[in-house]
Amino acid sequence: MKRSLAISVILSLLLPMQIVVAASQFSDVSDSYIYDTGIQYLYDNDVIDGYPDGSFRPSGNINRAELTKIVIESLGITPEGGSCFPDVPESQWFNPYVCKAKELGWVEGYDDGTFQPGRLINRAEALKIVAVAEDWAASTPNQKPFVDTPTSQWYTPYVAYANDRNFLPFSSSFSPGQFTKRGEFSEIYYRVLYTRGQSLESFVELVEVEIDIAVDPE
Repeated sequence: MKRSLAISVILSLLLPMQIVVAASQFSDVSDSYIYDTGIQYLYDNDVIDGYPDGSFRPSGNINRAELTKIVIESLGITPEGGSCFPDVPESQWFNPYVCKAKELGWVEGYDDGTFQPGRLINRAEALKIVAVAEDWAASTPNQKPFVDTPTSQWYTPYVAYANDRNFLPFSSSFSPGQFTKRGEFSEIYYRVLYTRGQSLESFVELVEVEIDIAVDPE
């Protein structure tokens, strides 16, 4: 007598390695948090760390020095200190990262010659640093990628490039002048690094589909 054997097959629609997300390492980032995967990925790859009290503070803003450090360390570049800006003294932790980023042409100072490391960085500025570090071939698009990113703005080529590749977790607006949150930047940078690491054209979220296959053994 023939029997029907139900086999459950999990097909991954994203062929590269699966992302296995463990419980969050941070006291204020739950598994259900919208950017939990991005935060966990960067933590697991030694790109970010939390605070001494065990928190990550995903809603907190990132300043220019902090973001520069994240990008330098994520690419495995050895930071080198020196005298690069008058407000970036060699005694400060961020000096090697900022000076290396300046040497590489990733960051510039302000008209008065300062870097202003503690200044909060907005979304447009943050995306530009990532774009330059990743050597994106960004160009002015024919249409604005978001309702608030006109093609005439300096940051729009970077926004369009990132949006076309599904790096940005935003829908109708980009809000270029809004300060960058730690959680949202983690999600954006995770998508960038994962896509590059897997040699993909754009970021594709891992989707699993369960299929039942009936097998009639002889």
